[in-house]
Amino acid sequence: DGSGATWTRLQAGGTVDTFVPRSAMGTVTFQGQLWVIAGYGESVLLNDVWRSSTGAEGSWTQVAASASVFSERAWMGLTVFQSKLWVVAGCCYLNDVWSSADGSVWTEVTSAASFSERLCPSLLVSSQQLWVFGGREASAITGDVWSTADGAEWVPRQALPTTLTDFAAAVNGTTMLVMGGITSYSPLTFAGPVVFATEGSPACNSFVGSCGSGFTASSGNTACSSANCTAADCCTANPTCAGS
Repeated sequence: DGSGATWTRLQAGGTVDTFVPRSAMGTVTFQGQLWVIAGYGESVLLNDVWRSSTGAEGSWTQVAASASVFSERAWMGLTVFQSKLWVVAGCCYLNDVWSSADGSVWTEVTSAASFSERLCPSLLVSSQQLWVFGGREASAITGDVWSTADGAEWVPRQALPTTLTDFAAAVNGTTMLVMGGITSYSPLTFAGPVVFATEGSPACNSFVGSCGSGFTASSGNTACSSANCTAADCCTANPTCAGS
């Protein structure tokens, strides 16, 4: 009913028109449809793609079979960015990035992003950037944060206050929120009802080229250009990134 107080079961499960039972899949709304992508089903990793206009029984369509997309995975990042579906990282310990405009044809944007291989990252969109937060590496939990304007070139950002995996994340306006999660597996330690918040902003870190007409490089920056931000973001005219 839209209030969250009353829930209706739309799909009984196990019918021929729907995907196999699974956990750790990606779910997102895209092009007016509900999408279910990949996941872990009955002791096997999956990489199939399904969509439905209602989520109800009889409404699911398989958009892409496993042979036509990215490798099998679960616990990955999934979101919509630049009018495309994006799949980032996942199990077991990946750092590749894939995108698709229709869910059927997928393009590998990079086979190895700048951040480490991981599962359970959170993937958000803010300030025209795609952001990766935390997750679990093969031997440790990480709290690093990365952003990109194109999915290929990733920039390190201010890390979370703690290492964190298996957490919830959301965007409220320009504020990105991180809630709950696990900070350690040995011993198992939960973050509790902790909320971290940060403002998304253009990335200004590595400057090559020139500021362009009407701008002067900020103190500490030899020049000012990046695919991740405009000249105004990097230069004295907008001191937000000065010295970064």
